[in-house]
Amino acid sequence: MKLDRAVRLLTAGASLMLAACVAFAPTKTADNTGPGNTGPGNTGPGNTGPGNTWYGVTTASGAASGAASGAASGAAPSPLAVTAVNLHVAGSGLAGRVRLANGAVYPIFNGARTKTTLSFMASALDMTTPLDATFTGVADGKNWSGEWTNHGETIKLSLQPGPAPDEHGLRMVALPDGRQVHLVCLGSGSPTVVFDAGAGGTLDDWRKVHAEIAKTTQACAYDRAGMGLSDQAANPRDAAAVSRDLDAVLKAAGIKAPYVVVGHSLGSYHVRQFANTHARAVVGMVLVDPSGDFQVDRFAAAAPHFAKISNPDAQVQTLKTCAARARQGLILHGSPEFRSCSGNSPLKFETLASEIEAMTPASSPELAASRRSY
Repeated sequence: MKLDRAVRLLTAGASLMLAACVAFAPTKTADNTGPGNTGPGNTGPGNTGPGNTWYGVTTASGAASGAASGAASGAAPSPLAVTAVNLHVAGSGLAGRVRLANGAVYPIFNGARTKTTLSFMASALDMTTPLDATFTGVADGKNWSGEWTNHGETIKLSLQPGPAPDEHGLRMVALPDGRQVHLVCLGSGSPTVVFDAGAGGTLDDWRKVHAEIAKTTQACAYDRAGMGLSDQAANPRDAAAVSRDLDAVLKAAGIKAPYVVVGHSLGSYHVRQFANTHARAVVGMVLVDPSGDFQVDRFAAAAPHFAKISNPDAQVQTLKTCAARARQGLILHGSPEFRSCSGNSPLKFETLASEIEAMTPASSPELAASRRSY
C-alpha cells in the first residue's frame, strides 16, 4: 500500500505547520475504483440534476455577452461580462453560478424565481475581482429578459436555455437534495487522500500539496457547503453535519474507500468526526495545525488576554453583520466595508459564522461522543 509514502508527503507539504499523523489498523476494504473528474456525480455538461438549467447570455442587440461587450466603442470585450448562468434547485432554494468572459466562475445567492420573474445576485470569491452584481428579469417565453448591474453599470441581457458551456474540467457533484458541491480529484490509486480546509478556506488552499500527493495516489479536495463554489446548506454547520456532507459527496462521486483524511485547523473537526463514524473506511488521518476540542474554553482558562483578543463571539457577530449587509447588496467591491469584511460573499460569511458558533456547544461534544481508539 502507498499509505506510508502519502503520509510522508503530506507531512512534508505542511511546512511551518504542526501536523499529527495517525495510521489506522488495516481493515478489509475494497480497492479504490472511484473515478477521477469524469465519473458519477459530475454535474458538468449533460447534468440532469433537479431543476438544473444552463442559460446562454445575449445582450439587448442579440450578440453574445462578452464577445460583443464593448463592440460599440471598439473596445476589447469586458472580462467581467457574464456569458453563461446555471440555475438549479438546491436544499436551500434556488442556487447556481455565473461564468464570466474571463473564464472565472462565481456562485449566486438571493436566487428567487416565479413563473414570471427571476432575480439573483453574485459576488466574487477573491478580493481582486470587482463583482457585486444583480440580475432582475421577467419571463419572455422560455427566456428571461432583464438587467445585469455590476459595480454601478447596467446592461440589458437575455438568458436563453441551452447546452452547458465548456466548464474546462470543473466538477460539481450533485447530492440527493439537489445541492452541488465542488470537488477536484487528481491522480489515481489507493488509498484516496481527502482534504478539508480550515475555517473560511477552500480547496484551492491545498493546491500545492494536492498536486504533489496526486503523484502517489488519488487525491481529492472539496469546497464545504457554502464555501468556494459549493452550494450553501442549512445551518448549523457543526462537525456532524459536515461529516455527513463529506460522506454524501464521496458516495455521489463514486469515490470508494479506503481513505486518508486530512484536515487543517477547523477542518480537523470534520475529518476526525468522519474518521470516528466511518471506522472501516478510513485507514489514516493527518491533522495540520488542528483545532482542539473545547478550545475556546481552554484558551479562556489558560490565556484570558489571548481569549479576549480572539473572541469568537465577536467574530461571529461581525460575520453575521457582514452577511446581512451583503445580502442587501450594500457591500461594494473596494469599499471600506468590503475590506473590513474581507469580501462581499454572504454565503461564506453565514457558513463561517455557523461553523465557528458550533465549535463549543455542538462540534466539540460530538467529537467527544464519537471518539474511539485508533
